[in-house]
Amino acid sequence: MSDPDAPGRNHSSNPNEKVAFDPQSYEDIQISELNSSKKTYNTFDGEDDTRFDGGENGADDFKKDLTYTMQEALDYIGFGPFQIMLSFFFGLAYMAESMELMLVSVLLPVMRCVFKDIGPEQLTMLPLVAFLGILLSGGYWGKISDTYGRKTVMIMSSVICSYFGVLSAFSPTYFWIIFTRILVSFSIGASCQMVSYYAEFLPTKSRSTCVVILALIWALGACLEVAIAMATLPYLRWRLFLVLSACPVILFVILGVFIPESPRHLIAHRRYDEAMVVLRNIARMNKKPLPDGCLFQPCHETLDANNLADIFVPKYLKTTLLLTGVAICSGMSYYGTALLTTTLFDKEDGCHGFKNDRDSSNDQSCIVHCHTLTQDDYFDLFLASLGDAPGVLVCIVLMAYFGRKASLGLQMAVFTLATFAINFCAPRKVLVGLFFLARAMADGFGQGLLLYITEVYPTSIRAIGMGWAVSFKGIGSVLSAISANILLEYSSFLAISALGVAGFINTVCVILLPYETRNRNMLDTIKENAS
Repeated sequence: MSDPDAPGRNHSSNPNEKVAFDPQSYEDIQISELNSSKKTYNTFDGEDDTRFDGGENGADDFKKDLTYTMQEALDYIGFGPFQIMLSFFFGLAYMAESMELMLVSVLLPVMRCVFKDIGPEQLTMLPLVAFLGILLSGGYWGKISDTYGRKTVMIMSSVICSYFGVLSAFSPTYFWIIFTRILVSFSIGASCQMVSYYAEFLPTKSRSTCVVILALIWALGACLEVAIAMATLPYLRWRLFLVLSACPVILFVILGVFIPESPRHLIAHRRYDEAMVVLRNIARMNKKPLPDGCLFQPCHETLDANNLADIFVPKYLKTTLLLTGVAICSGMSYYGTALLTTTLFDKEDGCHGFKNDRDSSNDQSCIVHCHTLTQDDYFDLFLASLGDAPGVLVCIVLMAYFGRKASLGLQMAVFTLATFAINFCAPRKVLVGLFFLARAMADGFGQGLLLYITEVYPTSIRAIGMGWAVSFKGIGSVLSAISANILLEYSSFLAISALGVAGFINTVCVILLPYETRNRNMLDTIKENAS
């Protein structure tokens, strides 16, 4: 039954009289009804949420008040050609960093023969300075990343790495090599920031798989580095070895300028228009629309000042302290195993390394001073380095089904058992198998740890938290260099057992971590609560 007092109708006592329709009056009715009620819609979390409480502009205000977060936008667009392109770029960068780090372990025996005037103490300086640069630069790169942008760090660090990597090949003396390699390692301290940079473009469902696939490329880089060593180092072509090792990072410098800045970083710094441009470009490449409404803009008072102290607020204090210990032990585990493989193969003990009767010369001191790894040694080293790839695949499966904490703890427990087993004098095939297993678990753990750190800290302090962990991972790497070189001179048992103890401590610390981050939204500010 019609309302006789409704606007837009001409009133008459004659029911047969035609009534003229007034469009303007009809529009007034719609706006009046809209302003008198509240509208709800389903959010991405599946819960009804009121986004409009009336206003003078009616339906226009309702459309504008629909908002979505950065994570909701990325989940809505989904995984597509844009993320595939990023996977290639960041994979290339990650491979380059892996090769530069693996370089140190395979170069050590050759340096003893090329520079015959250096002793064991000077020889130990090469792995020490390589990891010392990471120790000193982790926090530095993290602060720059959170302040000036992820892309700035990526380009700066890659340029430094490629320049001094090539320059080290033309070093006239051993100490010039030390100088150039510490600058290379200083740039490598930014490599973990690339994981955060990459993850900030990914949908929630694809994040763990994509980041761990990136770790597969890291493993490929380690294997490629050993392959280059097999082709050059037995013939003392160490300069060619250094130049070839720097090629992937040079290529990345050329291609990296085309990667956009992280939209999460832009949001955290109130550069909303630039963040929307990046989102539109992602949607265009993936051929997907953006969600209805506008990008949510955090209130100014909820944005964090990205200070180092922010990772020690009560909400993250326990996590940061435990991750500090985990990072130290993680550095010891992976790099210690990589260095120990080479040094044990080069050790004259008749058990892990070569035997004196392999050479008929009577001057054994000369053999000890200048014994390079043979082709068989490099092949065994290559087989051991192949463990990195299956370790990452195991990490994917465990994290998908059992969560981050459980998978990290299990991998480190297996690493501990495999490491202690290396103490037993066994045939070379068994020894290579144990190193294969230990490296698989250590690398899988290390890459999974980067994903956990990326997910547990919000955008505003994510790079700082990652930089903090990288710095302490550098401490563990320095300790691994001491263990694999200086401590090994006194006792193989002590050097190997030190890595096993580090693995056990790491297992305990992982179990005590307070947060499980599987299927959890990546936060942007400290005050947000995860869903």
